[in-house]
Amino acid sequence: MKSTGKSELNSAAHNFSHVNIAKPSPGYAVSKKKNIAYPENLRWKCVRCAICCGDIEKRARHILILASEARAIAGRTGMRIEEFARRLKDAEPYEFEIRKNNNRCMFLNGVSCRIYSKRPLVCRFYPFLLKRSESGTLEFELPEHECQGLGRGRKLRQGYFVRLCRMALKKLAPHFHQWGVKRSEVFFPNRNNLP
Repeated sequence: MKSTGKSELNSAAHNFSHVNIAKPSPGYAVSKKKNIAYPENLRWKCVRCAICCGDIEKRARHILILASEARAIAGRTGMRIEEFARRLKDAEPYEFEIRKNNNRCMFLNGVSCRIYSKRPLVCRFYPFLLKRSESGTLEFELPEHECQGLGRGRKLRQGYFVRLCRMALKKLAPHFHQWGVKRSEVFFPNRNNLP
């Protein structure tokens, strides 16, 4: 793996200088073997602030879920899908968006998630966004600067990002053929993407 500073990266998608974080900005690592780029020396852990679970002043959250995730949540909660999600149009492979109560995910109880073990991919990725560059590299971006867990916890290493990629591919793979999506065109969710 080659360690690379911001100035050496030729893709604007690697430039996270627009993120205002009180902590030092990380460099970026590019793994040619795994074909991913991710923030290097970044500390992050969930501090259970629940900011990611609802709307904030500057943007609304859109928690997009796959049909398989909706079924898993329904099984966990005993609710019908229509009770906790609204159907989307033109957001394939995502078919639903989780409903909110008072601008927060309806499954949020204080700062605890009632469906944590079945939480959707978009929640597992927070605070990161994954995009594919023109060269095919999977690039982890850090657009969310309101996350209170940034700069805390352990340093995230390559293995963390590789596991996220594998989880996304596993969850999304059944949808590739169904929606006419090629593996190279996979859209990885961010809670701010509008359906």
